[in-house]
Amino acid sequence: MLPASALSAAAASSSMTGPQGARMKSMLAGLRANGEEGRQVEALTQLCEMLSIGTEDSLSGFSVDSFVPVLVGLLNHKSNPDIMLLAARALTHLCDVLPSPCSSVVHYGAVACFCAWLLTIEYMDLAEQRVALSTAANMCRKLQKIWFVTRLLGGLHP
Repeated sequence: MLPASALSAAAASSSMTGPQGARMKSMLAGLRANGEEGRQVEALTQLCEMLSIGTEDSLSGFSVDSFVPVLVGLLNHKSNPDIMLLAARALTHLCDVLPSPCSSVVHYGAVACFCAWLLTIEYMDLAEQRVALSTAANMCRKLQKIWFVTRLLGGLHP
């Protein structure tokens, strides 16, 4: 039996194939490059660009379970506010484009990070506040719809 991290890596490998997959693997490696802030900023910038112009179809191979925990970790990168802001933007774009990541974003603790941002004026500028508020509101709306549909379908099909 493989550990959870190996299963996650295996799932990410199988879903990230072809030229787009190679690009996503490279970005994920850049995001995970602890201590190399320049590489992380570059990977975050590329990811934000890809997600901002992507569609649900073009991002069908995107591994939410591989990227979201890393992005949430980067939200807490207090030594570099640019990394924090770019990670927030990436999560925002991700939730806007794909239907599935909201539950993962909540599961990995992004809402708590966004709320902490709102309470910490030190890192807050107008752009960060807008990103934090819009992302949290978007996730709440989507999760509320998912919950409602699940309850509705659950009530119809015992």
